[in-house]
Amino acid sequence: MTFIETIKVKEGRFFDLEYHRRRMERTARRFFGTVPELPLALRPPDGGLYKYRVEYGETIVKTSLSRYRFRPVNSLRLVDGTGTDYRFKSTDRGGLDRLFGLRDGCDDVLIVSDGRLTDTSFSNVVLYDGREYYTPARPLLRGTKRERLLAEGKIREAEIRATDLPAFERLFLINAMIDLEDGIGVPVSSIR
Repeated sequence: MTFIETIKVKEGRFFDLEYHRRRMERTARRFFGTVPELPLALRPPDGGLYKYRVEYGETIVKTSLSRYRFRPVNSLRLVDGTGTDYRFKSTDRGGLDRLFGLRDGCDDVLIVSDGRLTDTSFSNVVLYDGREYYTPARPLLRGTKRERLLAEGKIREAEIRATDLPAFERLFLINAMIDLEDGIGVPVSSIR
C-alpha cells in the first residue's frame, strides 16, 4: 500500500509543511513503523502555482511537480457513501472513484455517510451560514488545510446532516491546493 502527500507550492514556497509532516508521520508509523524523510530538496519555480506530489510507503516511492489549475466545480450531487473508508490519503481511491461515477452530470459529488455530510471526491468542505464557517465533524479524510483552518479558528466542526443544508448559503471546497479564500464552491441551493 502506498500513500500520498500533495503539497501546495506557490511563488517558490511550500505551504502547510508542518501539517503534511504530521499526517505523513501518523500514517507511516501506523502502517510501517518507520517514517521516511519528506523530500524537500527540490528548488520550486519562483512563479505560479504548483502541486508537489510525494508518494510513499516505507520509503519514498516517487515525487512529481506539476503546474496546478483549479478544477471548475459548479454543481454537486449528494451521494450515499456510507461505509467508504478513506482515513489515510492513499493511492487506492477505488471507493471515491466509484462514488464520483455517481455524479450524474454534476461536476462532483458531495458524500453523505450515515446521513451526515463528509467530503467531495477530492476535497473537504466548509459551509457558510451567513455568519460562520463550519466543516463536517466526520470527514472521510482529515485534510491538511482543514486541520490548519481549525487550528487557526477560522472554521468550526459541526455535525451537519444532509437535511441541514438549507440552513447554509454556500459550500466551499478546500484541500492542500485550494484555500477558503479562493472561493471555490457552489451555492447550497444548487446541490442536487
